[in-house]
Amino acid sequence: MKLDMVSKNRISNALLSMYARIGGIEELEKVFDEIKSPDIVSWCSMISAYFQNGFNEKSINFFTEMHRSNTSSPNEYGLSSVISSCAELALLDQGRQFHAHALKTGFESDVCVGNAIVNMYGKCSSITDARRAFTTLQTRDAVSWNSLIHACAHHGRAREAMRAFEEMVLRDQVKPNHSTFVGVLGACSHGDCIDEAIEFLESMEDRYGVRPSLTHYACVVDVMGRGGRLREAVRVIQRMPFEPDSLTWKTLLGACRVHGEIELGRVAAERVVELAPGEASGYVMLAGLHAVRGEWGEAGRARQVMEERGVRKEAGWSWVEVRCEAHFFCGRGPESPAEGGGV
Repeated sequence: MKLDMVSKNRISNALLSMYARIGGIEELEKVFDEIKSPDIVSWCSMISAYFQNGFNEKSINFFTEMHRSNTSSPNEYGLSSVISSCAELALLDQGRQFHAHALKTGFESDVCVGNAIVNMYGKCSSITDARRAFTTLQTRDAVSWNSLIHACAHHGRAREAMRAFEEMVLRDQVKPNHSTFVGVLGACSHGDCIDEAIEFLESMEDRYGVRPSLTHYACVVDVMGRGGRLREAVRVIQRMPFEPDSLTWKTLLGACRVHGEIELGRVAAERVVELAPGEASGYVMLAGLHAVRGEWGEAGRARQVMEERGVRKEAGWSWVEVRCEAHFFCGRGPESPAEGGGV
């Protein structure tokens, strides 16, 4: 890209927006590096692009770099994106700092920023702060209510999540959507509310015009599996109006492992392996199922088949927040930690 083509911020920002939409992160960074004097739109376009494409650490680092460069205050898109990045990484201390920044700059009243704050506290296991942030919202849309419902579900507060759902549709008359029912059905899973979950599933389309998806059915299978009603869970799978995916069978397989249902677990594991032969989870969960019963030979054979087929378990990632810096670690071995800055 010629320098004279990106020297004007209007053109540069349009390019940043385009590359963000198509996930062209390398091209995005090249365009930004060629801007002589990036303005607030340039900075916030980068922050939002990193978040939208899953580069949450970079989103936080870039916000910090912008802050240290004495650029003017961020706009609502930059703030909501960096707060959402903190939510994805469960960085509570940094999230609090960005919340304080939103208060200082007057953006807390913006519905996108406010929703991001509620979501951040919910994902960071601070339900009290999530509720407090929710009550301060001047405008509450479906995203606002979904954030609160998901926060309650995440903390196992099934009754609170269902009360929030009732307030959403009856008091505020906000129409629930796909995400709303994922949240409330997830809450039913954690609260062992089997009958309520079935009622929600059956009323989704007729009462609210939301067609149940695979995810919703998987949630109901999870509710029944946690409650030990595995045969009923199988019937839910059989009655689905579409073919169940590997996630649905994995959900059933996990329940079989908990309740020691070897035979049904084998059936579920076979379906997982058939639908997702390159994923390690089916083999690993089947091995765990046998291990629970003390069947070490069978557990070893499940892992042997996995190795023979060249399936490898992906290394896990973890992180710890120390003095407002996020240090990331990979399960393969020592890795150079990535750091997230603070405001």
